[in-house]
Amino acid sequence: MEKRKVFFLINSIGFGGAERALVNLLSIQSYYAELDVSIVLLDDEPLARPLPSNVKVHQ
Repeated sequence: MEKRKVFFLINSIGFGGAERALVNLLSIQSYYAELDVSIVLLDDEPLARPLPSNVKVHQ
């Protein structure tokens, strides 16, 4: 069975509340093997928070 692809779109992974909530959500979803999780960042800023290793980052 093919993995379901899920992506999230956000400006950056900084220190704000929305960013923290997204990182928490990504941490939970990364445990599900049937999901292929990606994040699309609109800004070209360095990541201020660590992401799970299986989350693909596109800038």
